[in-house]
Amino acid sequence: MNGKQVSCQVLVLALFAAVNPCRLLTRSDFRAVQGEAYVEAVRTLHSGGEDVEQCLFRLPTASKSVTLEITPRKTWPFGDGKSKWTGNRANGALYVLAPSTVLRISVGGAEDVEAKTARAKELARRAMRRMAR
Repeated sequence: MNGKQVSCQVLVLALFAAVNPCRLLTRSDFRAVQGEAYVEAVRTLHSGGEDVEQCLFRLPTASKSVTLEITPRKTWPFGDGKSKWTGNRANGALYVLAPSTVLRISVGGAEDVEAKTARAKELARRAMRRMAR
């Protein structure tokens, strides 16, 4: 790596570290989208092949809890689209392309894939508005 690449990498990681995923969504966001406010937001950082900031939003109905992850954007495997749902009703997530990161939102609940995708997209819209501030 040359000096410019290292500087860019440090800048991206610094910007990434400044984003706390637990501050991107509010209790009122959850009341509007999931029907109930979260009772706890637990932030974790996973380091491995990629650094991942994660927030688990625990709701009173545990099955409706939501996980929001932020990963520095290195690649985007989903072509030209800005978002992509992967998985199924029981185990799925929405990936959303943001300016320097990728958001991953996993929404709990008993709904079908279409309903979960719609809920995840609404939470993503709300989170990205706060990221832009």
